[in-house]
Amino acid sequence: MELRMMWGRKKIQGTVYDLQHLDPFILDVPRGGQKADYLVRVEFSCHTFTENYHSLHTPDLAISHGNDLRAFCLKRYAQSLHLEAAIRNAVNGIVYNSSGNPVVCATLPNLAGTYLIAFKIRKTKSPHFDAVMHVASAHHRPKFDLNVPTAPFPVAIAAGIAGAKIRWTKK
Repeated sequence: MELRMMWGRKKIQGTVYDLQHLDPFILDVPRGGQKADYLVRVEFSCHTFTENYHSLHTPDLAISHGNDLRAFCLKRYAQSLHLEAAIRNAVNGIVYNSSGNPVVCATLPNLAGTYLIAFKIRKTKSPHFDAVMHVASAHHRPKFDLNVPTAPFPVAIAAGIAGAKIRWTKK
């Protein structure tokens, strides 16, 4: 069974944090030529606005998704407000190879260095979209080495839909 990625609102120490900006959305990814764009449903995991949970966290910080227990993180939450725009801006850009996994390297307002968006693509049988882009994690990584193999974003999406490996280009 697929878990729904609707985050709603979370009340922490009397303050309500709206997480609806992390609800799924549809992304148009150009295919090139005369072909229609890929329609990709983008979903966000709790790792985009949480950190590792430990005994010093209060119970109201606990966020669980499936078997994954995490703690709400104000810093990651603030950064997550820019996730949709960062992904939409990446559509005509490139993805980087981070230990064999595709990542988008974005810049966010008031954040020095790279904001890393790690994702996976899988084909779907939905009549409404061609694939699901699952954003597994997003976090500030100011010292990420940008001198790694890359691929155009649409190429990474097409490879995921085809169940193929991404053809990385070495820098």
